[in-house]
Amino acid sequence: MQRIFGTLLLAALLTAPAAHANDLAVMKEDGIQYALTDERSFCAEGENAIRQSADGLERRAGCYTLDPTTVHVRWSDNTVESFNIKRFRATPFALRQAEKERRAKKGGDRYETPVIERSIPVIPDLPPVTN
Repeated sequence: MQRIFGTLLLAALLTAPAAHANDLAVMKEDGIQYALTDERSFCAEGENAIRQSADGLERRAGCYTLDPTTVHVRWSDNTVESFNIKRFRATPFALRQAEKERRAKKGGDRYETPVIERSIPVIPDLPPVTN
C-alpha cells in the first residue's frame, strides 16, 4: 500500500508544472505557465504577483486579486485578464502552508494521528496458543 502511494505521489510530482519556492498555485495552458505567488513585488496593497512563463523564461509579470471564482490579473503592460480559479492547482508549498495554518488553529504543531491510521480497528491481544 505504501509503495503504491509513493509511486502515485512521485508520478504526480513529476507531471506537475515546475514551480518556484513561493508559488501558491500554477496553471499551464498551451505551453504557457501562470504562477500565483505570495510575493507582493510591485503590486498595490491587497494584490500579489503573478508570473507568466514559457520554456523556462519569464514572459511578463503582473498583479492579481481573487474572488471566490475568479483570478483577476493586471499585467505590467496594463492589459487585464481573468481566469477561472478552478484551472489553477495548488503547489506543494501552498499545501504545506495550509497544513501549518490548520495545525496552528488546532492548538500547535503537535503530531496528530493521520485519518487512515485512526480508521484501522484495534485488534485486542489474544491469549497465547497452547497445545
